[in-house]
Amino acid sequence: MKNIRSKLWISITALILLILGISWLFQVYFLNDFYINAITNSLVDSGKEIAAIVEKEGIESENLSEKIHEVASDLNGRVNIIDRQNNIKYNNLLAERGFKDLKILGQKPHRELERFSFKQDLYINRLIQKKDGKDIVRHLNVAVPIKKGDTVIGNVWLSSGLSSTNSITFVLKRQLSIISGISLLVGTILSLFLSKMFAKPIIKITNATKEIAKGNFDCNIDVKGEDEIGILGNTINKMAEQLSQIETFRREFIANTSHELKTPISLIKAYAELTLDIEGEEKESREANLKVIIDESDRLTNMVEDILYLSKMEAGYYDPTTEPFIVNDILTRVIDKLKYFAKEKNIDILFNYNKELFIEGDENKIFQVFFNILNNSIIHSFKNSEIQINLLDNKNSIRIEFKDFGSGIPKEDLPYIWERFYKVDKSRKRNKSGTGLGMSIVKNILEAHNYAYGIESEVNKGTLVWIEVKKS
Repeated sequence: MKNIRSKLWISITALILLILGISWLFQVYFLNDFYINAITNSLVDSGKEIAAIVEKEGIESENLSEKIHEVASDLNGRVNIIDRQNNIKYNNLLAERGFKDLKILGQKPHRELERFSFKQDLYINRLIQKKDGKDIVRHLNVAVPIKKGDTVIGNVWLSSGLSSTNSITFVLKRQLSIISGISLLVGTILSLFLSKMFAKPIIKITNATKEIAKGNFDCNIDVKGEDEIGILGNTINKMAEQLSQIETFRREFIANTSHELKTPISLIKAYAELTLDIEGEEKESREANLKVIIDESDRLTNMVEDILYLSKMEAGYYDPTTEPFIVNDILTRVIDKLKYFAKEKNIDILFNYNKELFIEGDENKIFQVFFNILNNSIIHSFKNSEIQINLLDNKNSIRIEFKDFGSGIPKEDLPYIWERFYKVDKSRKRNKSGTGLGMSIVKNILEAHNYAYGIESEVNKGTLVWIEVKKS
């Protein structure tokens, strides 16, 4: 029984059988006691109501006759009122036969009433008859005290004959058998329908997860509803989308990494072969070739280090050690290190600040962040332009801005600028100044520090990269 539809059908059918079994048990075994207790409680409640009328309005009250007639009709019973000396003051049967003046009963009880006697407290009597070894209650008698102040002055006696509960039980058994059969048939068909309805989305989800496990992330689960199954289906759809994005990213990463690694490796090989072909004392050519080999080796080393470093951060193994430092000094060091490359393009770097400002963070990693941003700004700035670095002391934060006046970034590319190897220029032109991982490293370092950051750009007008650090 591996099919979930079969499990649901059997479970629902079993529940129906359980409910029918409990109903049968109640009807057969507990009906007699329930019936007798219900009649007894009705007699006691009615007796208390009659006693209250006698206490309040007296034995001659019209309300009393109406109430007694109502009770006798409803319970198919008899009502008698007696005093402390066992004198019958009222009998509903005699009253119905035309005896208006009940005093004619005098001091002598009627022969049908001889079993009644005065009781000080509430009294319940059940007349039991033996039948087939079982005790069967045939008659119920209840005496309810009538009080005047704190003194009991008489009783309301109520009696009711009980119909044979055996015959009632037999009829109910037959009735219940028919009802149970019909209920079981309807319940089985209904449970089959419900199990199919409940199992259908689960089967869809199961089939979809199998496809996802095979690597097919384009499958979509069409499950409607806002219940747990609907939420599960939507969650799996989102998971498939994310896995598809991860798979796309993986392929692009392998392609980009292969491309980026292939370039320096090819150059190293080519210049090594050229160096082997050089004959005699051509020292300058040999040194030029070896310099290219060394430069490309360094570039290859830097790229591998960046990949390993970025992977470490994205895996959650980087936990920055924070300490306060002067942000002005870090920015000055970065400018000094990159001013040579800016000078090659005749770019002026303007550092604007009013005072020295402290921030808390990992000083070496923040240096790398500023270095990567400024390096990007130099690469994408037009010749004979400028780059502005603004250090702003706001009320609740310190803001660092890098603004260049260069080629800019199209609006549709801005959300992806922080991804690995992402290039606005899709031609994959080799850039000797970077590895394609700089902005991705910047993003991971800033997020590890909980710094806010962002980028604004306009094509052919320039780019603004900003960082905000909350004041402690």
